[in-house]
Amino acid sequence: MATLLDRELGGTAARDQLGHSSQTVTDDHYIERNRSIEDHSDILRVMYIGE
Repeated sequence: MATLLDRELGGTAARDQLGHSSQTVTDDHYIERNRSIEDHSDILRVMYIGE
């Protein structure tokens, strides 16, 4: 629930819904981190291989 509220309404909404006084507690323990990253392999290839 906290992750959905964070993504849709922001961290403050998640914190308030859970009744936390600290945003850090909500962020560190209740909101799932985004684990998707952009593929930058083409840039790294140019840097290291020179293509």
